[in-house]
Amino acid sequence: SLEQALRLSLGLVVLQTKDREHLYSQNYACSLCGHSLSEIEPRMFSFNSPLGACEACKGLGSIQKIDLARIINPRLSYSEGGILPLNRLLMTETWYTRLIKTVAQEEHVSLTTPLGDLSAREMHILLHGTGKKYVVAGTNKQGRPTKITEVWNGIVNRLEEKYFETQSEWSRLDLNQYMKEELCPTCLGAKLKAEVLAITIDGQNINELTHQSVTTLLQYFKNDLVSLLNPYESQVGDGIIKEVTSRLTFLHNVGLGYLDLARQSKTLSGGEQQRIRLASQIGTGLTGVLYVLDEPSIGLHSRDVDALIASLKRLVDLGNTLIVVEHDEKTIRAADYLVELGPSAGVHGGKLIAQGTVPEIIKDKHSLTGAYLSGDKTIPGEIRPLNTTSGTLKLEGCRSHNLKNLSLHLPLGNLIGITGVSGGGKSTLITETLYPALKYYLDGTFFDHMG
Repeated sequence: SLEQALRLSLGLVVLQTKDREHLYSQNYACSLCGHSLSEIEPRMFSFNSPLGACEACKGLGSIQKIDLARIINPRLSYSEGGILPLNRLLMTETWYTRLIKTVAQEEHVSLTTPLGDLSAREMHILLHGTGKKYVVAGTNKQGRPTKITEVWNGIVNRLEEKYFETQSEWSRLDLNQYMKEELCPTCLGAKLKAEVLAITIDGQNINELTHQSVTTLLQYFKNDLVSLLNPYESQVGDGIIKEVTSRLTFLHNVGLGYLDLARQSKTLSGGEQQRIRLASQIGTGLTGVLYVLDEPSIGLHSRDVDALIASLKRLVDLGNTLIVVEHDEKTIRAADYLVELGPSAGVHGGKLIAQGTVPEIIKDKHSLTGAYLSGDKTIPGEIRPLNTTSGTLKLEGCRSHNLKNLSLHLPLGNLIGITGVSGGGKSTLITETLYPALKYYLDGTFFDHMG
């Protein structure tokens, strides 16, 4: 009778108890508003799939918008080239420049006043438009007078349309210097459709889970989540939970427990990217593989080298072979077997000097590496007096990425080292903040992102 009721009602059935009625549906749709959801499958939770990606930002979590600070020189008027992307149009007569002049005349916007002196209303009309139609007079290609009717949506909208619709790679690259990333207003950076984000486990959707650190998630999947599941749910989710826990464990073991899974790869330091690649190799569980690594410790802090060595040893413990080209003392001492080439560089090199275990290399009189490992040879360190007479470079209020509003005072005329663990903010401070600030200070302009 229940099956027959479902067939006759197109998948809807009402179950009546003593005090209330319950509406049940076989359809992936709301019985009240009709909003439907396709059958849940893994692809829906990937922002790389059209099934799950936010339609507004295509799964990027951000959208490209014109950066007003980059396109405007407030000291110049429109006629003097104050709108930087339109500089090339000032010396030519086009229908677009005629439209701008027509709008300015009818809306009483001065094109000869510095943009920084215009009122908020005038700037809004110029940049964001009025939405009204204007009759523009001019001459066509044959030199005959004619008129066209155009809607004025503003310079910003015009530039964004050109950026997204142009087929010219040169035009897109030219406009790219005036663009900036903004949080997608539809998904608010979650990258997924609202229907997907409505699916939750323990009150959390996949976006909220991925914004937690690896260490927190590992604890959650190992202990907290398991205690919340009933026997049926435990049986269904057992394989998934084991797989997730295994991958989180690999990341935690290589010293990346502080990262959250939603972190963009472009914001990771070189050392963090290196260890993520190693964690993925450990996670494959492959055995009998020969790995060749060229200076994997380069760019790593001493503390991070220990985590790197532990990861390399795990690969060996799985039954693999690692050949590592390396100069780092810690990594050399951790090797099971060493091969040294030399004795010098270039035409004076290319000979096998020594091979064997670390103790054997140390005892070998022909080994230059062994002499340094034993302490017989050392690198002389000269401490020079600090130059305090060449001035100081001050950088204040650094807040990009993980920088905590720090201030930097550098004594000029010295060799200055910026050190710290991987992910500590060194590249953000120097490459993304100090260099752009200096270039802007010296050249008066910087078209890329400034920290």
